[in-house]
Amino acid sequence: MQRLPSHAVHGTWVDLYKNHLEHDSKNNVFNPDPTFSWVDERYLGPIAVFVLEATKPYLERFFLEIPESKLLLERIDDLRNRILEAGAVHEKVMTMKK
Repeated sequence: MQRLPSHAVHGTWVDLYKNHLEHDSKNNVFNPDPTFSWVDERYLGPIAVFVLEATKPYLERFFLEIPESKLLLERIDDLRNRILEAGAVHEKVMTMKK
């Protein structure tokens, strides 16, 4: 389970070259290739939300008295919401492509 999101985030240079870039020989540059790939947000998002939802109660239980923990807890909520929003937008885009 760890390997899928790790690859979705990091990938490799070969993966980038072969699957995500197009070579423009006229200008001798590489441009993003927007075609569909099975490596996408859907592997990473749910696991990231799961981890954030586990991290928040842990911080509240053991680190609440540390002043910086309030900022971290706010950032956890913000990140969780942004991940969920990005997932919803991605699903809409994928649904439109079918």
